Amino acid sequence: MLDANVDRVECTAYNVDNLNVTPNSPDRYLCFTDQAQQTLSVLLYPYLPTTPEANFQPMVQRIVNEFQQKNPQVLLNAVMTQDLEYDTYTYSNLPNILGKNGLDLVELDTLMLGDAVDNHLILPASQAISTSKFWQVGLQASTYNN
Repeated sequence: MLDANVDRVECTAYNVDNLNVTPNSPDRYLCFTDQAQQTLSVLLYPYLPTTPEANFQPMVQRIVNEFQQKNPQVLLNAVMTQDLEYDTYTYSNLPNILGKNGLDLVELDTLMLGDAVDNHLILPASQAISTSKFWQVGLQASTYNN
């Protein structure tokens, strides 16, 4: 049983920082490899249909496992929760979720994009991120004030 916060995990030569796992935090799915050199903390969008007994676990595990297979140098810290503290539709939560001690990547509804941009909570996207045909469509659909 977890009695205190876990912010750091050391495993052989690999160190994971800023996990912020507490007794009340949402489930985290981590898959350690001996090749990981950095951590990517991601908040997944929790309002997808699922069966009541699955509670997203198979989907999140698949996301983590497939990501780790393709990117063994990155430890994916995937969070999917409906905990009110992580509700991205509550404007007052955005500074904590997207701020300096928040997550690295958040699946954010474009409805909240204007507020996130106006409060300097997200960085502009770089054209160098991807050359896939889907990148341009996604970029156009999620652009606010240039």
